[in-house]
Amino acid sequence: MPDITIRPVDTTTEKKIITALIVSTKFCSQIVPVIRMEYFEVGFIKTIVRWILIYYKKYKKAPTIHIQDLFEQNKKKLKSDIADLIENFLLKLSENYVLEGSEDNEAFNTDYYVDIAFEHFRERSLQIHTQVVQSLLDEGKREEAGKEVEKFRQLQKEIYPYETLSADVVERVLLRKEQVAMLTFPGKLGNLIGGLERGWLVSYLGPMKRGKSWCLLETSYQAVISRLKCLFISLEMSTDEVWERFLKRITSCGDENNKVWYPVFDCLRNQDGSCELSQRVNKEKLLDKGLFKPDVDKAPNYKPCAICRATYSGGKKHTYIPETWYEGISRDKLDYALALKVISGINRMYGMNKIFRVLTFPTYTMNLGKLENYLTQWEDSDGWIPDVLVIDYADIISPEDTSESGRDRIDHTWKELKRLASYRKCLVVTATQANRSSIEKFMVKQIHTSEDIRKLAHVDVMLSLNQTLEEKRVGAMRIGIVAHRHKKFLETEGVTILQALDVGQPNLDSEWGVVEGLLEKKSKKE
Repeated sequence: MPDITIRPVDTTTEKKIITALIVSTKFCSQIVPVIRMEYFEVGFIKTIVRWILIYYKKYKKAPTIHIQDLFEQNKKKLKSDIADLIENFLLKLSENYVLEGSEDNEAFNTDYYVDIAFEHFRERSLQIHTQVVQSLLDEGKREEAGKEVEKFRQLQKEIYPYETLSADVVERVLLRKEQVAMLTFPGKLGNLIGGLERGWLVSYLGPMKRGKSWCLLETSYQAVISRLKCLFISLEMSTDEVWERFLKRITSCGDENNKVWYPVFDCLRNQDGSCELSQRVNKEKLLDKGLFKPDVDKAPNYKPCAICRATYSGGKKHTYIPETWYEGISRDKLDYALALKVISGINRMYGMNKIFRVLTFPTYTMNLGKLENYLTQWEDSDGWIPDVLVIDYADIISPEDTSESGRDRIDHTWKELKRLASYRKCLVVTATQANRSSIEKFMVKQIHTSEDIRKLAHVDVMLSLNQTLEEKRVGAMRIGIVAHRHKKFLETEGVTILQALDVGQPNLDSEWGVVEGLLEKKSKKE
């Protein structure tokens, strides 16, 4: 083969590929069969790739933490400068990824890294074979050049993969249905929504001041405790305001030393004394006259009971009838020492400071192009790629094209949000304000989508936030489904969630349907 000068490529891409080879068995299974050493230019990266290929061929899994063992076994054979480069790379890798006990690495964004690898392999193969063919033609070797072109065509079949309905595809599709979703909310709320997956665009829909920001922050919290990399972006709150809410969420503490009354689910039969079950945990009657509850401090001995709740699924003919009451717990004021203690614990358990980041921008100053610049910078500098991207909120994102206006501008923003989710293989969660007519409605529906109904065409899931004044007073909210691309739903169905926002708790518990006692009380007052 004639001498060829290969144009240098950005080594950050090659570092991303070996990172995925080290961390993800799923990535290895897709990429190892098509790897050619000529696709890599950097000397120390080629060395690591060779180790990984040998390890994967023997054990059929990614090396994860054992990459350090491979380095120790081979470093004496390496030149000192190569050994130093590999050691520094592995040190940085350990800072960004928790490798121990993570052979499967379900949270790793494998699909995105696969796209990066195939794009890099296609570019490198094209560079190499273009220069080979040109060099052969310059030497007058037309027959050899023709053979090289045919060789290139065969090679491209490997790195422009397509699928047919093979047994492997059937097995993968069916097994995927049995796999745990990337992100699932706890309790009945999770049952209502179902699992959320990479590439999806999800939005909350609700009137102004209905708690959209709290729901978005709760989504971030659920991502953190699921050990997913999450970026929370606020276009309304300052950084300190975001962190204050998050601190309250993880500590369940507020601004004062006092007893916090958390709403809990109870049973109407327990409250009116009609329950005759021996298992009932309470012997007091809460409702003396009609259905009006006393203030919490006037029923000091009353205990909520939900013995029958375990088998409740929202039906009317059940011994359990959902109601709410309170449970008092003394809480310390949120202060520096308490916050540091809790942060230390959550970092040990979930590695929060490695996986959770916050960005804030003034309203209408961030567009998705600017966001892409941030994501690319983090990806190239320290390999940080979000699994979940939460934006508070879509309606106040700056337009991508300043020449657009009105509904076309809004439609473009939502298309770009979906593209971002699909391209980066991450879950994108945002919110949008419902129109004015939704403010007094019992259930927010598709017809209450503001500005441009085409939002519903771009989202995978749209969730409605519903709350009467009485529900707000007692710390209850109903969440329904306005749109869902991947499962059956009815706009009239939903769950009631309990909240204590003064101590940062937007989702204490959830139950099917409506707490009818709240509606009855509301109608009687009116």
